[in-house]
Amino acid sequence: MSNPSSFDSPLNLPEGWHLSRLGNIGRFTKGSGITKADLVETGIPCVRYGELYTNHNYVIKRFHSFINEEVAATSKRIHKGDILFAGSGETAAEIGKCAAYLGNEEAYAGGDIIILRPEKADAAFLGYSLNHETINRQKAKLGQGYSVVHIYPELLKKIVIPLPPLPEQRKIAAILSTWDRAIELLGKQIATKQRLKKAFMQRLLTGKVRFPEFEEDWKEVHLGEILKSRNEKSPQSEQLQLYSLTIEEGVTPKTDRYDREALVKEETIKEYKIVHPYDIVYNPANLRWGAIGINTFDKSVLVSPIYEVLYLRDPKQYIVELIFAILSSPRQITKFSRFGEGTIYERISVKIKDFLSERIIIPRNYNEQHQIAAFLNRVNWEIGTLQEEQRLYRLQKRGLMQKLLTGEVRVRV
Repeated sequence: MSNPSSFDSPLNLPEGWHLSRLGNIGRFTKGSGITKADLVETGIPCVRYGELYTNHNYVIKRFHSFINEEVAATSKRIHKGDILFAGSGETAAEIGKCAAYLGNEEAYAGGDIIILRPEKADAAFLGYSLNHETINRQKAKLGQGYSVVHIYPELLKKIVIPLPPLPEQRKIAAILSTWDRAIELLGKQIATKQRLKKAFMQRLLTGKVRFPEFEEDWKEVHLGEILKSRNEKSPQSEQLQLYSLTIEEGVTPKTDRYDREALVKEETIKEYKIVHPYDIVYNPANLRWGAIGINTFDKSVLVSPIYEVLYLRDPKQYIVELIFAILSSPRQITKFSRFGEGTIYERISVKIKDFLSERIIIPRNYNEQHQIAAFLNRVNWEIGTLQEEQRLYRLQKRGLMQKLLTGEVRVRV
């Protein structure tokens, strides 16, 4: 076996730290079974490999899937201190994402999960360290496959990790978990605000609850009377930058994840659709999941040419923020879903002609439109403020991970 120090690593290790291959700090085993059909609403907790990408970050804090005793009997039990790796994934950049299990509850790991049972390192520390970018680069190089990427125990054993003394490992994990708790608390506050917003929207956007100064009846209109399709295109430039449309954040600057997933596709694209300020954008293929947004930036941006871009025909008659609130409401998204066309479920799309043929109800009175929009904008501002605070905490934590997990900054034990 080659010397771990010969492995690709930019680190100058501080005193007391050493490099170790994963195969030297614990034993590897594999999960087994647990298909989607095996799941029950309540029962014995389990982890499926896809949940390591979607639900578990660094540490497994709560379970999202359950099985019965019969399925558990043929599955692999996990124990406190185990590290669970996703053995399959869509990209090499994300392969092997992992989380530490620190609980005492009886639980099981499904197929395509690789389990490391460490004997010479702190599990919580490993949960953070094994998701650090320097380790992710090693996992990416070891991943095998293209359309589906795999990684195996024999490959994970080769990964080299910098390890401080055990007391320092525990202190680093405790510091990072403090940031995690703050991020999680903000997440709960955001979720509460979003539930309140949903309740407000259900009442205000249907006229069930109205501001007392307005009594005029609402009217029903075709979206085609309010909105018009925009099909302006341009290549990327310093003035027109490429943005993405996400279900969670709407029109937003591209993320690293978007860059990785879209890189190959974008090489063949010469021009993108222009989205001016307060234009509405939706993804025909994912509208049923809520993929609709509004450009609230004070500049025009570019989006994928597969998206539909719309603008307000008469800003003096309608408030675009209210129109968007109606279009993005759960009730309206459900109505759009019935227009879906296509034979493969994942490719069902909502065509622009069907979108614009939909009818909505809206206040006749412009001032009432404005007051509803202003109220919802205040709620959105409160949510956005919390989201920005959470984003800053994540940035701080990312900086801490870089310094603490490489030994650039030492902690007192």
